[in-house]
Amino acid sequence: MKMIGYDAGEEKRRLRALPHDLTDRKYQKAYPLMEWGWDRNRCIQEIQNAGLPLPGKSSCFFCPSMKRREIRTLYHQYPDLLARALAIEDRARPNLLTVRGLGRNYAWRDFIEADQAQQAIPGVFSSENLPCSCSEESEKANRKDVAQDGNDCCGSQGCADSPNR
Repeated sequence: MKMIGYDAGEEKRRLRALPHDLTDRKYQKAYPLMEWGWDRNRCIQEIQNAGLPLPGKSSCFFCPSMKRREIRTLYHQYPDLLARALAIEDRARPNLLTVRGLGRNYAWRDFIEADQAQQAIPGVFSSENLPCSCSEESEKANRKDVAQDGNDCCGSQGCADSPNR
């Protein structure tokens, strides 16, 4: 039995998985959160009510859907995993036709090298997993704009995560 953690708002994901689920001879799948009708907010509420810490994003260390701040977290906190991801990317890059690297439209290695060149001042990165490399003041000033556009970055021209860059 495999328990799949799709919440009640992810019916499209479940429908896309259905053909595979039906042909999988090894595992029977269950979707308890969907069965209980729990959406993401309810899941968060239940975790907090149980006194547990909220889990972080779960993904492979080489996930093409990683945000730039998550790649930075690999760089600063898990350099061995970043090295493995870059090795995967480097090995694939000569054969890529439609994508540039693990970031799909950019290579992680290019991003890391550009980020290193811009952030060479010691102490720029804190040990916290900040939403972007911007200063706290800039982030506070732009929080309203960030919330409106759904972007993880403050949007300043100097921030490597900025879509305005």
